[in-house]
Amino acid sequence: MLYLTVYGGVYSDLFFAAAHRPAIFRVSNPMSEVPKEFFDRADEFIKIANQHMQQGVEAGQVSAAFMYGLARYSAWFTASGWTNGQDMAKARDETVEFFVNEYRRMLELNMDDYIQNFDTYVEASQQLGAASKGA
Repeated sequence: MLYLTVYGGVYSDLFFAAAHRPAIFRVSNPMSEVPKEFFDRADEFIKIANQHMQQGVEAGQVSAAFMYGLARYSAWFTASGWTNGQDMAKARDETVEFFVNEYRRMLELNMDDYIQNFDTYVEASQQLGAASKGA
């Protein structure tokens, strides 16, 4: 079986791995070893989400659209590694489990970070919000 190695949830050579399904997924490296460019890309998505909020879209709506977009992209990405729908269907549950587990792990890491730095992060967020409203 092919093992898809990921950097703390960050996919390494996913297109190569996707073309060689079926795969068992595992995490091999801690987030501290993730390249800076990964976080830069994530920040770009967050900037887009923030732009929608600055245009008056509620945070919950932005979050829901963000999650839907990620789910849609993940489904496309998964499909791109298969040659037919039947094979993809056979790996559906394993693939969903992988993505859900990775999201849960990343969410837990970020929730813990926010818990530990709550006052600092909330204050910075409030200052940014006030600045964007011209206060």
